[in-house]
Amino acid sequence: MGNLKKIKGLILAVCVSAMMISGTVFADNHSFAFKFSDLNNYSTQSYAKTDNSQKWYISLDAAGNNMSSSNIFGCKMHRTVNDGVDVYHTFSKYVSGYGISYTKSVAKGDKMYLGVKKDSASTSTAALNISGRFAP
Repeated sequence: MGNLKKIKGLILAVCVSAMMISGTVFADNHSFAFKFSDLNNYSTQSYAKTDNSQKWYISLDAAGNNMSSSNIFGCKMHRTVNDGVDVYHTFSKYVSGYGISYTKSVAKGDKMYLGVKKDSASTSTAALNISGRFAP
């Protein structure tokens, strides 16, 4: 009977740990799609952060998009209040679940949005088509 209590306790501990991990690791993903015909800045709508992670994650889709070393995507995560939580990033290769650390502390519930643009270092005159997901 003593071993059964130990096994039940171990199972409970594993379940609680799994629930705690899933609450901090798996943030909500938000889709985006843009066609940039200019170098102007655009942004996604804002979303409440669903975890306390000090990283945000981005995935960029290869299918149907034309990002390249001459057609560069740029982005920066923003907080709607007390911004300055990130620096500008450029991508010329597709990524999946790429984590980026915040430069200031962020908290669950903070309203976040992604600022996006075709980077000025792009030498291609073609419009940049890009889609993907981000998790603040």
